[in-house]
Amino acid sequence: MCLGKLLPDTYDGYLGVDMMIVNDGGKVTVAPMVELNLRMTMGVVAHHLAKRFGDGNLHKYFVGPKNMKNLGEKILFLIPENLTQRFTFCLVE
Repeated sequence: MCLGKLLPDTYDGYLGVDMMIVNDGGKVTVAPMVELNLRMTMGVVAHHLAKRFGDGNLHKYFVGPKNMKNLGEKILFLIPENLTQRFTFCLVE
């Protein structure tokens, strides 16, 4: 495996694979790997928020500019603004 040769044996962390839906000559397909991330990605953050604060239903996860206010929806979780520098993170119904 090529990653085994590139990463140290001691690596113990996230490995995210970004994929993308693309139009391939009129046929919608999935580009199976756009990039690899050795960090917590937004998908992982959304998953953790849903597990911790969700109620088992489908919800929306938003990342927007700092001080984003009225989303017109009930906010289930909002990361306090004093913990973020430039963005607002929230889970809404």
